[in-house]
Amino acid sequence: MLAVAWCLRKFHYYVHGREVTVYTDHKPLESIKKKPLHKAPKCFRSMLTRTQKYNYEMIYKPGKNIPIPHTLSTTPLEETSESSDSIDDIVYSVNTLPIRGICLERIIQHSNGDE
Repeated sequence: MLAVAWCLRKFHYYVHGREVTVYTDHKPLESIKKKPLHKAPKCFRSMLTRTQKYNYEMIYKPGKNIPIPHTLSTTPLEETSESSDSIDDIVYSVNTLPIRGICLERIIQHSNGDE
């Protein structure tokens, strides 16, 4: 339920005022959402309250029938002998850090001394 509440808030501009279908592989969650708020478990009440402004339907689907999460959770990563980070990726990451001035200089000094 936390993931549903977070996603509805994150994508507020896309889902507010529209009918949205949420697929879940957690069967009890579907029935909890259908209950009146005062009968829902206490740990879910605040999340259910936050999602009341959205018009969404929660439908249970077994995890193996939801293709993207199922694939991400069961497909093994490819093993490589080389490091996946190229120097360009590392430099780009450092350039986009929100760290400036003396703090950045200290990080560079300590990184240069690290084997």
